[in-house]
Amino acid sequence: ITLDGVEVLYETFGAGGDRFILQVGEPGVTVTGPHTYVINYTIVGGVKQWSSGDPDFAYYEVILDATGVWGVALEQATVSFTTPTGTIGGTSCLVNVPEVIEDLYFAGEYDACSAEQSAENTVTFTSFGDVEAGSVFGFLVGVDGESGRQEQDVNLVPNEDFDFDFDGDQFDDDFDFEEEPLIPFDIDTEALFEQLRGTYDRVGFSISSTTDGFAFDVTVLHAEGFEPEDAFEPTAVFDSRFAEMVPAETMFFFAGFDLYGQNWLPARSYFEDVELDDGKTIDDLVDDFADETGFHLEDDFLSLLTGEYAVAGDVSDWDESLDFSVLALLDVSDEDRAQETLNDLGDYLEDQDLVRIDDDDPVQRWTALDQDELEDALGVTVHDGAVIAGYPDSAVEDAVEGFERSLASTDEWKRTVGLLPDDTTSIGFLSIARILEEARKLDEAEDAFEDATGGDVTFDDLEALRSVGFATTSRENGFGVHVVVFVEDQ
Repeated sequence: ITLDGVEVLYETFGAGGDRFILQVGEPGVTVTGPHTYVINYTIVGGVKQWSSGDPDFAYYEVILDATGVWGVALEQATVSFTTPTGTIGGTSCLVNVPEVIEDLYFAGEYDACSAEQSAENTVTFTSFGDVEAGSVFGFLVGVDGESGRQEQDVNLVPNEDFDFDFDGDQFDDDFDFEEEPLIPFDIDTEALFEQLRGTYDRVGFSISSTTDGFAFDVTVLHAEGFEPEDAFEPTAVFDSRFAEMVPAETMFFFAGFDLYGQNWLPARSYFEDVELDDGKTIDDLVDDFADETGFHLEDDFLSLLTGEYAVAGDVSDWDESLDFSVLALLDVSDEDRAQETLNDLGDYLEDQDLVRIDDDDPVQRWTALDQDELEDALGVTVHDGAVIAGYPDSAVEDAVEGFERSLASTDEWKRTVGLLPDDTTSIGFLSIARILEEARKLDEAEDAFEDATGGDVTFDDLEALRSVGFATTSRENGFGVHVVVFVEDQ
């Protein structure tokens, strides 16, 4: 680091992960007037290579926080990016984005900044105004052609000029940055969409209100000639018994019916002809899993799940330890067989040195081997015709013992479900009241919310919103999706 061409004292401080804080200058020495600082550094792994399918051509991409995070506002920032090989094929920039910019995939978007390409290998980004304190000036550049040395000059005005030297010489043909496909198998998208077009025909929706809230309803009709038994959506109507097996303070809850018949089998039929890169099918993977673990995923477990299944959870102590609990509950048609499958799975995981299992009590405790003590373990048991798994294991123990007040006994659940249709094939619940209860515990959260809304909406106003419910229903020629908001009359 130099100040007006002379090396200057600096220190670095770790800030977690691969981030650090850079302090430039001598403590107690005040610098005034315009000066030029030059900070030269190397970033390893900063160039992403995308495969083009052409062995003689590649596409490279650089996403970078150009200015870093400052404790004061920068009146304006200008970034010049040059690549000595290849041509620039696309750019984007954002000003005052959140401090973490790992997800800056904003190709073609510009927010409070402009981009001007002066040559095929040079582009200059300029902020329209302040780069606020604690924010960043991020940019994206795509380069067509060979990877090479990437250099950028960053100028901060009025008082600071920076020259960042981004060295990309280490990215040669020995490194393979080819992006992994989102779906790890070949799929005929046109055939898939043609199948969907043959499944669904029309969509209608409505919005309605009642004294207890309002609802948004969507109806999807099958195409003419479509056979209902081939439908992907659920058709079995049920009342949730698992809402009586989770605590009243549950923050979110979802339940469906017949995971095997109405979810697994239709999904498998949709993808049964799909082959993975190694030529294997989904059934081949299931068989390989059986050979590896000693039990067959479909025959020994999934085929038992023909009743209700549910997942529920809660997140509390937002201002302290951020405690959370989650429960999965699955009706099984054969308790003994389900217990045997759980034992086989546990034995396999122990053989792989992945978990340590304590099965002295009815609720088994599965603990990752990197934990020092048997605390915060995963709990697993078979009880009252259901497999119950959860974290921490105490949540499973509580579910087995039962609760003085369950979710199903709360006014929010009853009145929310009362807004939904009676013939639900799946049902969900989100407690706005619980979320607000925890949010109030956060220091300054209420003031921050009021500032964000200009004082027009406060936490007190939100007290009227108690919960959100959602459900699906089956129709003779289609299905429905329903979302309701329970509003307490205040």
